[in-house]
Amino acid sequence: GRGRHLPRGASFARDLGGGPRHSKRAMERAAFRPIDFLNMEKIAKKGYRGKKVLFDILKRWASNAYHRIVEDTRPAGCPWQALKASFCEVGLEVTESELRRALIHCYMNLDDSSKTEAAERKLTDPLSYFHLARYVNVEQVLKHWNWYLYCLSFESHDFTSDHNQWNRLPEETLVRMPMDFVDLEVLSQSFQTRVTAIQLNRRPVTFGIPMPDSTPALLLVHDGLWAPMLGQKPISADSFCVHEIVELADSLPGYLENFLGETGCTMEYDLLKDCYTVCVGQHLLPVPREHIKRMVTDRQKSVPQSRRTSDIKCGPLPGQAPALNGIPDGEVEFHLLFELVVHDLLLHLEEIKEQLSGRVHVKPDPMIEYKEFFQTLNVLPEGLEIVPFEAPKAKSGGFANGSSKPNGPVENRRLTHMSLREVKELVENQMRVWVKCQQSSDQGDEVYLPCRSGDFICLVKAGKEFPDGSINFVAHTLTSPTVKKWIFSDAICQFVAREAFAHDESWPHPAEEFLSLQPNDTVSVLERQTGQWQGWALAQHGCEQGLVQLELLDAQVYVQQTSDGADTQ
Repeated sequence: GRGRHLPRGASFARDLGGGPRHSKRAMERAAFRPIDFLNMEKIAKKGYRGKKVLFDILKRWASNAYHRIVEDTRPAGCPWQALKASFCEVGLEVTESELRRALIHCYMNLDDSSKTEAAERKLTDPLSYFHLARYVNVEQVLKHWNWYLYCLSFESHDFTSDHNQWNRLPEETLVRMPMDFVDLEVLSQSFQTRVTAIQLNRRPVTFGIPMPDSTPALLLVHDGLWAPMLGQKPISADSFCVHEIVELADSLPGYLENFLGETGCTMEYDLLKDCYTVCVGQHLLPVPREHIKRMVTDRQKSVPQSRRTSDIKCGPLPGQAPALNGIPDGEVEFHLLFELVVHDLLLHLEEIKEQLSGRVHVKPDPMIEYKEFFQTLNVLPEGLEIVPFEAPKAKSGGFANGSSKPNGPVENRRLTHMSLREVKELVENQMRVWVKCQQSSDQGDEVYLPCRSGDFICLVKAGKEFPDGSINFVAHTLTSPTVKKWIFSDAICQFVAREAFAHDESWPHPAEEFLSLQPNDTVSVLERQTGQWQGWALAQHGCEQGLVQLELLDAQVYVQQTSDGADTQ
């Protein structure tokens, strides 16, 4: 192509790109056509080798575009390890076991309609096992749903013996399940972290709810291969345009507006300030990297002073063409841009040819190559035994005939509003109650369970009830069921105002210290007061905080599900 710096695997890509050359002139002209060096469609037809080359190109391009480190997993392309590393990069310390158990827990607790919707989406997701295995309809997916969850419970290290190759199968009936975008959406919501998947020739896809001051976890995805994008790449002063003649950009900050498009010499690079010192005339200017338009001279290769007319017709030499919208000539980004344009143009031309010939244009099936492979797969054996794994089971809640003990099947509750008193009665009747935390809590004490807003925890025992109505519970998290600690009821409660509350003018304290509420307003109790303010609490409603009387608030708990089983500890 036009570039001098080719990505890893470019020699292989070069062999794939061009056809036979019949003349020296044809070879010279072909040297300036990027498609001959990076024909992605031809590379992709080389099977797994071509897929790895395209994945390397994606990693190289993303690393340059985002200026971040892209790290391979072991074995390479593992989605679970990639997601774990991306979560750790944004400050969420999780293990692969926790990721899998959270995903299985969510899938196990889907009702029939939600499970059907998940199956439909997995059928259309190119990364999903059910799509790759050419499942025909939702009924087939649901028939193997429990087996699918069983396979998900096995971690990556169960399928490898040397952490380099997938060379091991724990059981004959197992499949190393891939991760798809449905899984990614569920995990991003479960861990309340935004995840952005960057693909080749496609727009990035972001999952999760946007949160202020939150950095999304970045993943690279291509045809089932995954890689995490980690921190910023270190900048070396010797790696780019130090002691070189450069041209400044056409748009500069205010303090550099008098030097638009000027030419100068880079003197040094300041790593702390992340900028170059550029000498323009008699001025030494601090210029950030993004405001340097291009390098005018190259020490490694001089620019010829004169060229023949025939050379001008062939265009600039490789690496010497002007930048296109900031994309330097000779970099992987230019090849990708050219490939995107050519790909869309060829598809459009093909569609026009079909219409002119009177034929109906039919888009090719991208999964046609997998049909023969999956048709040879054996059907799963009937009566396959599903080995139970550790995850909360969705049993019933409810008490039959008004008795204090559960009798028969228990009613399954899903995000039901219950009062704190009702939850305490369930726990005292030896029920395990899964609830959703309403606010983050970290008492700084080892005996208390730290939690975040949105986490699901299991209450297994009721402790002391205080005079103001608050209660201590013994609970555990989904990922650590054997670690049981105390949790204060305010962390799992959302309080609803029974009546209006406002500051009284006769009170000696200013109105700004109190929280005004209307009936049915929901608040979070941040801190209960003591001493002369006993019965009051610092609460938050939306963005406002203030004091409010606790007797005007009803404590409500979001109960996801209940199950029988007394706590034995």
